[in-house]
Amino acid sequence: MDSLTTDILRRIVWESIKKIGKVATNYLKNGLREWILDEEDYKKIAKEINNAPDSLKKTEKFLDDFLDDNETIE
Repeated sequence: MDSLTTDILRRIVWESIKKIGKVATNYLKNGLREWILDEEDYKKIAKEINNAPDSLKKTEKFLDDFLDDNETIE
């Protein structure tokens, strides 16, 4: 994932975690509406992030590192 993509995704995910405690598919869809993704892509991204250990979702930096290193989300 390039740094711009990671930054956009990280911000959207972080806002979702702060607001509702997890990543919702619809929240991703609204945040990423400028991108061309299908429903399965949104579900896959949300599932990967929600299944990450809680310790990786405590700060933006840990979340950023997780997204950079996650081959499934590429």
